[in-house]
Amino acid sequence: LIAPTSSEHATSSEIYAQVTMNAALIARLIAAGRIGFGVALLVAPGRVTSLWLGGDAGRPGTRVVTRGLGTRDLALGAGALAAADSQLRPWVTAGIVADTADLVATVTAGKSLPRAGRVLVGAVAFGGAVLGTIALAALRRGSPRG
Repeated sequence: LIAPTSSEHATSSEIYAQVTMNAALIARLIAAGRIGFGVALLVAPGRVTSLWLGGDAGRPGTRVVTRGLGTRDLALGAGALAAADSQLRPWVTAGIVADTADLVATVTAGKSLPRAGRVLVGAVAFGGAVLGTIALAALRRGSPRG
């Protein structure tokens, strides 16, 4: 946020605009990354997931599911980018749910997945969920509906 000088006082609408703009920027940056990742999963599912899924990444059934995952991320990202700032909250919430599901699925798979993949995907999914939660909280604070 840009703080007003000592002779200025920000109005509530100015503060609302600043909080919403910063939260919306975070949400849109996450959305852009989600689109990129989704496209990569659609175009090269085996290559993109080989570190995460090991030898199973190239199996036909795994590629089908991976493309579905890519489509999910592409749709969530595109929806967030297309939404007005006032309509971002449901898209951010859906992204948090998706990232949390990816994290839980990866952690519960345990040693059936390669360690490097578990760590990398776990960190990315956790980071996405945390950043999404930060953006969502700021969007809620900035919202007149709270």
